Amino acid sequence: MTIVKKGEPDYHVYILAVWSQHDAYFAHKENIIYAATSIYATAVAYALITESLWKVPVPEQSVIIFVSIQLTAFVFNFVKWQLTNRRIAGIISESSQFLSHQWLTTPPSPNDLELIELETEGSPMRYPRAIAGKYVELNQVSKVSEFENKITVLFWILASLLTLRGLHSIFVSSL
Repeated sequence: MTIVKKGEPDYHVYILAVWSQHDAYFAHKENIIYAATSIYATAVAYALITESLWKVPVPEQSVIIFVSIQLTAFVFNFVKWQLTNRRIAGIISESSQFLSHQWLTTPPSPNDLELIELETEGSPMRYPRAIAGKYVELNQVSKVSEFENKITVLFWILASLLTLRGLHSIFVSSL
């Protein structure tokens, strides 16, 4: 199965549509990541400066620490999942952009336009062989981005602060 018949220039319309769709999806994932991280950082900051939260009896503080760690794990996994989807969309967008520029001067071969199943970290999707090949090439280069690493470090620092604050409160109140 191919996208267009040999010789038709509709592949330009298709590749630009794929590029546009994944570029918009990339921006959407970034906005979700910023929102989730901002809400989480605000909640952690509030928990760190609120004295009344840490003046409860020791058993309740243990529950607060447990819930804080669970919430941190949930938000961390959610953001990591969003970052993975963002990276996939970015790679497909970049592949589409590259191919649209390349196909302006050199039309694609019928083999390039054949739809194949592309295995991503998410669900498999069908793309032209040229996009799938470029995706595999770019995915090897960009397995984990620097941005994903920075977000990971941020979450673990915030989780550590919450845990240390809670442990400090338990030890101080038990004295």
